[in-house]
Amino acid sequence: MRVRYNHNVAEITMQAEVSIRKQFLMMLATGRPVSGEQLARRLGCSRAAISRQSAVLKKSGLHIHAAPGSGYRLRWPLSLLNEAVIASCLRSSAPLHVYERVASTNQLLMMAAGVEDGEACLAELQSAGRGRLGREWWSAPYRNILLSMAWNWQQGPAALSGFSLAAGVAVVEALSAWKLPELALKWPNDILCQGQKLAGLLIEIRGEGEGPCRVVLGLGLNVHNPDPPDSLAGTLIDMQAVVAAEVDRNHLASKLITALQVMMRDFREYGFKPFQARWNALHAYHGYQVIVSGGGPCINGKAMGVNFRGELEVEDVAGIIHHCIGGTLSLRPQAGS
Repeated sequence: MRVRYNHNVAEITMQAEVSIRKQFLMMLATGRPVSGEQLARRLGCSRAAISRQSAVLKKSGLHIHAAPGSGYRLRWPLSLLNEAVIASCLRSSAPLHVYERVASTNQLLMMAAGVEDGEACLAELQSAGRGRLGREWWSAPYRNILLSMAWNWQQGPAALSGFSLAAGVAVVEALSAWKLPELALKWPNDILCQGQKLAGLLIEIRGEGEGPCRVVLGLGLNVHNPDPPDSLAGTLIDMQAVVAAEVDRNHLASKLITALQVMMRDFREYGFKPFQARWNALHAYHGYQVIVSGGGPCINGKAMGVNFRGELEVEDVAGIIHHCIGGTLSLRPQAGS
């Protein structure tokens, strides 16, 4: 017997599940308890469906408490990303997509056909999010900014030298509206707040050596990570840890997208040069003794600024200036430490 699988029915069912899950979260967003009966009545589904959605969200990492007599509640309030709200704040007409969950926002834009300049993709959670060097990017679901943007570039990848650094400048300048203390840039792609990691950037390029190519910029920004894994304790910071008022993620997303679109316009015309002084003014480790590894021979010395190509200049004990194109920067342990 041949069994036919109806893909249309499966897709409709999945869409219905996503819709119920979104409404479920919206009802719990304030952090106050809501009974299963209220949820089922408002959403037009069974109590079993509510229980099923709660289990799915718990599995994704969201803290939902369910107790007889009081109902369901979130451990911490949240606000969901809203595509229409974000789009209404943008100056550009480039497409915007907001998803509940994807494997990777970068991968989605890199593989899509007909991507427009400045096209942006946001997700509430990723199942295969990555940072630099293939490292896993951890993010609490429904609480942070997971953003990717794509541009079509007529030249080859060599013309994108310093692009990720220019993006870092744009992000920090956009965040200035929230008055975060001690914002700084760590070469090449990290954004720090009070010396801890607030955000990271990932650049991926696909195309011909001489052009054209597609460049996709990924940004992971910690807005609220209330319960990070023990392995990351002490290394991350989020905006809510240093900002008293609740951070509106929709407003934040629109500011970031606009800033990055302006950055790309300027980068196309002038390259990294107009961003160089701005990056150096935000350089977290200027004058520090550092080690740069992973981009060739290991280099020890004093971190200087970046040049007009975005290369970090490191002066060794012999006074020789090394130009670092890529790699990982770490502080050199002091004697006796």
